[in-house]
Amino acid sequence: MAVVARRSGSRGLFAGPRGGTVMMLVGLALAIVAGVLVLGLARQARAAGAATRSVPQVYVVMATRDVAESSVIPADAVTIKPFPKAFAPPGALTTVDEVAGKVATTRLTRDQILLGSQVTATPQAASVSSTIPPGKVAFWMPLPELTVQAGSLRAGDRVDILLSLAVPAAQPAGQGATPQGTDRAGVLTTQTTLQNVEVFSVGPDALAGQPAGGPPAPSGQATPARQGGQTGQGGTPAGGKMALFVIDPQDAVRAKFIKDSGGTIDFVLRSREWPEATQTEAVNAQALIDHFGFRTR
Repeated sequence: MAVVARRSGSRGLFAGPRGGTVMMLVGLALAIVAGVLVLGLARQARAAGAATRSVPQVYVVMATRDVAESSVIPADAVTIKPFPKAFAPPGALTTVDEVAGKVATTRLTRDQILLGSQVTATPQAASVSSTIPPGKVAFWMPLPELTVQAGSLRAGDRVDILLSLAVPAAQPAGQGATPQGTDRAGVLTTQTTLQNVEVFSVGPDALAGQPAGGPPAPSGQATPARQGGQTGQGGTPAGGKMALFVIDPQDAVRAKFIKDSGGTIDFVLRSREWPEATQTEAVNAQALIDHFGFRTR
């Protein structure tokens, strides 16, 4: 009976005129609480805004997206944003007119503050290092004179490097005699070395940082490999041109040995549609005799 009485009392509290008054009082209380919260938040926002305004600001130019080195900077690639004056880097640009249509001297990244040293009005040639594919290195080699005269080698071509080298003959253990038909210099042998090597650029010796003809080899240093055709001082072709190849780092070591081995180098131009390597057999005088059936007596 007591439980029934309490339920009846609660229904009576919110029933009739008294119930409406109670609900109005509750709603008023909630409105007061909400107002207090809103006023508190507004006060905090005003305090934060005042604190922000108290920090001196400057307007700087920022990149809105990445821009490649040596490319023209479009107007929509930069914007003006406020930045704390105390932390603004020296030389920071402040207007879009100082940047739009200019050339980036370095790679620009998104949200980067642009400096005066990073833009120029003069078009810049891209550096060699910025255009080498990742994982590759560039290697300079002199061009044979016939290749220079023909002018047939261009950037993007693919070549195989052939090397003719006097290979010392192997001697059986315990025997000091030189095998018949050879001499101390060894057997002249020709073989394909590096294949499908990409030509990155072709130009004068200035690309290699030395005058045409090249300096003489220092005392005790191996003389660079001779090129097919006429050669100049230090093994550099008389035409005075160099080719820049893009190769793997280990192939660069092999190319360095080929260049300094004292042998003769020639380039074989291959089709750009044929990237596969092929197996070749080394050739010397005896191999030619056997293959073509030359008579030796």
